[in-house]
Amino acid sequence: MPIQKNKSLRLPVVPQEFLSRTQKNELFMNILRSSRIFEEAIKRLDSEKHFKDSVQPEYPVILAACRDVAKKHGVKPGDPSFPKRVTAKVKDVLAAMGDEIQPEERRSILGKKGILNRAFAAAAAPANEAYGRDLLKRFLEENEVFTPLADALAQCSEGGQQPENMREMLLEATKRLAAIESLDLPEIKSVGEDWAEHEARLKFYRGRTIVGLRTGLNELDRRTLGLQGLTIFGARPGAGKTALGAIEVSLGICRHHKENNAVIIVVSLDMVYSDNCFSRLTTIRISG
Repeated sequence: MPIQKNKSLRLPVVPQEFLSRTQKNELFMNILRSSRIFEEAIKRLDSEKHFKDSVQPEYPVILAACRDVAKKHGVKPGDPSFPKRVTAKVKDVLAAMGDEIQPEERRSILGKKGILNRAFAAAAAPANEAYGRDLLKRFLEENEVFTPLADALAQCSEGGQQPENMREMLLEATKRLAAIESLDLPEIKSVGEDWAEHEARLKFYRGRTIVGLRTGLNELDRRTLGLQGLTIFGARPGAGKTALGAIEVSLGICRHHKENNAVIIVVSLDMVYSDNCFSRLTTIRISG
């Protein structure tokens, strides 16, 4: 890396908190359980780039097996044949490596407590996608952003030297961070993929004249098609807002509980339990 002398510059090495081995194991177990994390890992992780100097060869072995079954067979987590195909491919990769991989490293992949058995066990917990994405983001940030910057800053701290292309390095780091942050974006589905869920939502409303909560107050129901989301009653003091909202609307929703399938909770900041309207709520019984 080209550098220029600057004796007045003293930059510290960027502090880092790398993923522990346990967290890396959890990352790869989530890759093997979640189709979305699997697809992101296949797309973003590279054995040469991310595991070149790794002292834990089991991760590139598993990654190579996942990439192979995805490319050749088009399978991913959730497919019944996925565990069997990945396990078979891992065994092929290990056989080709021969003595390059140690017995304990083989056991960490294929042993009873190895990554594959823990990921594919019938009693294994389902993938925690939020946690898996967080681990994948941290791994990518460490390897693609923080480590390159730390290496550059280490050169600066050694002799007061500043890289000539520091601006370009920071811009590149910013771009990489933005790309990694896209892992948190919601999955984009096609119309075809979303159609079944869309039909299920429509089925709930078909044949109904009201799409929100029925209050039994005919004019209110007609104008709102049932209460939905946040509803605000506004009027001057003493006009009956609490009587309407806390009593009539609440009781109306309760009377139509079979249709509404809702629970009413009344919270007031200026009235106490002994007030008339709240005592009425606790003494009225809804039949049916």
